Amino acid sequence: KWAGRTPRRTGIAPLCLWCSDPRAEALDAAGEQAARQRTFALLHRGQNHPDRRAIDVPKAWADIQRALSRTRDDPIQHALWLEPLWFYYLLQDNHRRASEVIEESLRLLSEARADPEVLADIRISLAYSLTQLGKFAQAKDHLRRAIVIAAPRANRTLLADLYFSLADAYRKTGEPLVAERYFSAALELDQTTGDFAEAAISQLKLGSLARESRNYAEAERLHNSALLLFQKNGSY
Repeated sequence: KWAGRTPRRTGIAPLCLWCSDPRAEALDAAGEQAARQRTFALLHRGQNHPDRRAIDVPKAWADIQRALSRTRDDPIQHALWLEPLWFYYLLQDNHRRASEVIEESLRLLSEARADPEVLADIRISLAYSLTQLGKFAQAKDHLRRAIVIAAPRANRTLLADLYFSLADAYRKTGEPLVAERYFSAALELDQTTGDFAEAAISQLKLGSLARESRNYAEAERLHNSALLLFQKNGSY
C-alpha cells in the first residue's frame, strides 16, 4: 500500500514561508511536484515491470540527482525530493540508507516548519523503513504522533494511510487484535473516500489476519473480495 500511494502523496502542496514572490514560488513548487510525480512513476514502472527496470530506475536516479542539486538552497523542495530517493533505495533493498534519507527529509521539513500534514505523511515513509529495520517501537511512535497531527484536520486519505501503517507495525510485533482494529479503521476510511484500490489492500491484510487466526472462511471471503477489486482495476 505504501508504494502504491507514493505518487498521490506528492500531491500535498508544500508551504513556502520565506518567499519574496509567492506567485513565482508557487509556480516553481508546482513544477517540482509534477517532476516528482514523473520520477515516482518511473520508479513504480521499474518495480512492477521487470523488463523496464534497467531503463526506468537509472533514469529516475538521474532525475533525482539533478533535482537534489537544483533544490539544494530550498529546504522544503530539497526535502520533498528525498522521498523518491528513499523509494529508490527501497527498490535496491538498501533499508539502512533509505531510513537515513527519509530521516533527513523529516528533519529538513521540521526545521522549515512545513505543513503539518506533509510532516505527518513523511512519517509514514519513515515508519515503513523503521519496521524493515526491526525498529518497531520507533515506527509506532512516529505514526501515533502523525495521527495526532492529522486527526483534527479530518484528512481521511491521510488518516487511512496512517491507520494502515500502524496496523502493519502491530501485525509485525504479533498483536493481531490491535492490528485488526487499525486495518478495519483504514478500510472504513478507504470506503468513505471511494478509494477502492486502497480498500482492496486493507481487505487483503484483514484476510491475512483471518488466515493466521485459522478463520479460513473469513480469509477466503476477504481475499476473494480484494481479488475482484484488483482485477476490476487492472491492478498489478
